[in-house]
Amino acid sequence: MSDLLAIVEDTPGDEALIEEIVRRRPRRVTVLVEDRTTDEDDLAHLIHEVESRSGAVVVGLVGDADQLEGWRFDRVVRARQPLAA
Repeated sequence: MSDLLAIVEDTPGDEALIEEIVRRRPRRVTVLVEDRTTDEDDLAHLIHEVESRSGAVVVGLVGDADQLEGWRFDRVVRARQPLAA
């Protein structure tokens, strides 16, 4: 069983992030939302896509990394930042 932490910044619908999660083949996913202005519909879409495409269960949403103190994850993925031109 693999537990994955997905760190979402300002683009929860980011296809690259979803693909990275699917590629890692987790069983459970916890989503850390670093941007407090993230739209709830975007988060719902992310959860749906992760669960339907990876077969994993999204076990929770977290708004602050401090809430994860003591938790262990097998993998951590984060949306890639765009390269500056």
